[in-house]
Amino acid sequence: ASTGAAIYLLNYKSAKISDVTLKDNTTRWNGVVYASGTGVEFTNVTATGNSANLGGVFYLSSGANQLTNVTATGNSALTSGGVLYVGSGTTTVTDSTFTENTAATNGGVIYIVGGTVNVNDSDFTNNTAYYGGAICVENGTLNVTSAEFTGNQVTSRGGAVYVMKGTATIADTQFTSNKAANGGAVYSLADTT
Repeated sequence: ASTGAAIYLLNYKSAKISDVTLKDNTTRWNGVVYASGTGVEFTNVTATGNSANLGGVFYLSSGANQLTNVTATGNSALTSGGVLYVGSGTTTVTDSTFTENTAATNGGVIYIVGGTVNVNDSDFTNNTAYYGGAICVENGTLNVTSAEFTGNQVTSRGGAVYVMKGTATIADTQFTSNKAANGGAVYSLADTT
């Protein structure tokens, strides 16, 4: 499939997806789970070995979205967002674990081009990218609370988090053994507190 190889949601008012395993799905363009104009609640999702051009697992272009208890391991993006691409709206990630995901360019796990992403009580371990081993904010707002970033790595900037534009607020969060040419934990060109 070219987009949404596993799940494709377009202009639904809301949707709930729970207790799902996504394994070894591939799509040529945007996310094996694609949602546009839809607010989606994802709960208890296990994603392993999925790949796409943008958003290796989830491509969320808009809406109010929630990801709770997501376990994502070994997913990849040919360009950006090894697990999650966020275009606009508000996306909240809670009690989730991201391990060994990759993106060739931006955000080994999460790539934000607009909107707001809230990350709570989640772990990012051994993810890789060129910019932002775990998270890359190209534009928009990132809020991180009570997270752990361990062993994430990039070739260039932001071993764990890279902020190009927009804002980032990070609180009660631990960074351990993240690696980059510049900014082993966080590299920011924008407002970061």
